[in-house]
Amino acid sequence: MISDNPYLRHAQTERSKINNLSPDISQSIFLDGILKDSVDFVLAEQLLDRELWKKFVEQYRLKSDSAKSEWRGEYWGKMMRGGAFVYSVTRNETLYSVLEDTVRDMLTAQDDNGRFSTYSEDAEFTKWDMWCRKYILLGFICFYPLCRDDILKEQIVEAMKRHADYIIDRVGSKIQGKMPITMTSVVQDNKPVHGAMNSMSILEPMVILYRMTKEKRYLDFASYIVNEGVGEYEDSIFELAYEDKISPYQYPHTKAYEMMSCFEGLLEYALETGNEKWKTAAIRFAYRFMETDITVMGSAGTAHEFLNHASVRQTVHEGIGQETCVSVTWMKLCARMLIVTGDPIFADCFEQTLYNAYLGAFNKERIDNHKAFPKGFFIEGIEIKPTVLPFDSYTPLLSGNRGRGIGGALLFSDGTYYGCCACIGAIGIGIAPYLAFMRQNNGFAAMLYSDGTYKTNTQNGTAVQFKVEGNYPFGDSVRIILSLEKSEEFTLSLRIPSWSVENYLTVNGEKISTDKGMTSITRIWNDGDTVELGFDMRVEALRPTVYHKDIIRSKIIWRTCEMVSEEDIPTPERFDYAAFRRGPLVLACEGTDKHVSIKGNKDTYVDAKAISYESSGLEVMLDNGLRLVDSASAGKEWNEASAFTVWMKNN
Repeated sequence: MISDNPYLRHAQTERSKINNLSPDISQSIFLDGILKDSVDFVLAEQLLDRELWKKFVEQYRLKSDSAKSEWRGEYWGKMMRGGAFVYSVTRNETLYSVLEDTVRDMLTAQDDNGRFSTYSEDAEFTKWDMWCRKYILLGFICFYPLCRDDILKEQIVEAMKRHADYIIDRVGSKIQGKMPITMTSVVQDNKPVHGAMNSMSILEPMVILYRMTKEKRYLDFASYIVNEGVGEYEDSIFELAYEDKISPYQYPHTKAYEMMSCFEGLLEYALETGNEKWKTAAIRFAYRFMETDITVMGSAGTAHEFLNHASVRQTVHEGIGQETCVSVTWMKLCARMLIVTGDPIFADCFEQTLYNAYLGAFNKERIDNHKAFPKGFFIEGIEIKPTVLPFDSYTPLLSGNRGRGIGGALLFSDGTYYGCCACIGAIGIGIAPYLAFMRQNNGFAAMLYSDGTYKTNTQNGTAVQFKVEGNYPFGDSVRIILSLEKSEEFTLSLRIPSWSVENYLTVNGEKISTDKGMTSITRIWNDGDTVELGFDMRVEALRPTVYHKDIIRSKIIWRTCEMVSEEDIPTPERFDYAAFRRGPLVLACEGTDKHVSIKGNKDTYVDAKAISYESSGLEVMLDNGLRLVDSASAGKEWNEASAFTVWMKNN
């Protein structure tokens, strides 16, 4: 049930949706406020670093993942996706030059057989090789529509085809004498660990490559993955999602990031083939994931990187969790589901993750975190050099500090290092601006209220500009000022967040009633028209969802492929907690052993005052004198002294 997720407790079953929603890729975007600051940070600290791009490409020439079957090969494609999206927003010419140069560099790293791989041929198709090959395709796919050089575009497609053809020639059905895709993953005892979801997620770029080329073999390979590959050893996760009898945390394997990646591919396959069954399966998966495993911070996987029914088990200490890779992939899936379903609850979820788990992972203090390296990371003869990664990898919920681990950390031969979460982060801030104003059949839909100016054209070709002001999400209202070269009738739909119970809406000062979900205004719009939307910014205490027994399948026996089922019978103390939310912002208390006193076991509004809010943070004082800050601003020193908690003991 959606009400099991505390953050979405106010979501109404009957809510207005938008049909035929699509991103407006032709608009010009000029960001202000927190999103602009975040984009500028990612540009400066990561995307404009030419030496970093060169280092990522060099791993393909060195075959640096061969010896230990590692995953440096994912770095380039992950960061290219982010770079391409950020460029599409900023139109930063220096960034375009960097991206084009690294694409040309990568093309020279393709071997004579067509392979882009950081694995040697005698080690290929083991562990994370296929996963990395997926990201090469996705990186090229994201740069391709931005490319201005027609010859280079032809070279990109040809390189992608040779890369994919090498895979298709060797991986596939046993009947054809090929290596099953399930065996290209991490394999132990002749069975795939994580259900081979890492390898099967190559489904997404294979579908898109077919979309680009219309060459049937790529769609045939995608069909093999969907119809055969996923169910070779256990029940197909796609069939389980379609049947909708159990939730993702109950699937045979529960690795959160890789599972979502597979369903991203299934959705693309369904849309390309018109297969309603698989479209339904992908949508059902997304809703189930939202209901059962998204925390108040907007991420998942609080038992390391595995699903564990986190929406109701957020007050259980299970080590590191809420991986940034999971946060960003959930944002991507929400954006895609928003388009497919028109359901604004996916915009609610995108916003939740954006302003809490995601922005909280930004390393704006520029902390070198090599002390968090796992055992065995150090390599004899290599001296580790201080390296600042732009993103943290894990987000605490209970009395913890940031910087507790470096997800996917691997060393380079020069002593520097990088990690998976650092590479994937940029795409989140690249997607967000496109959710601000989206297209619908007869107008526009405002889904995120980020300060900035958004310029586009109506369906009739009339130039229109939307200027958004209000310092949202810190301020309690937004103002949208329209500029049009001539008056025109169209619909402007506004998302009313599910958490906002009391709202006001005016057009040029005239009050308009709001609906649950989306409020649509169809009128003749004139130059200078102003829309004002006020939100419910009362501070609300959220309580854990009470349950009596559950079966959790998040414990893995690492030397086997087994995910172990465990019975979970909670003690009453597990529900003696409270978290606080103001608007979309989840609040945190800095320091440890913090207690509050909330009567009853239900969510309730509390007396509180926002004593300061700026473009980069919020400070709230409860009536008992307890100081809270927005969770994304908490713990930014990444040490024990800056520990914080989102869930506070209630007594």
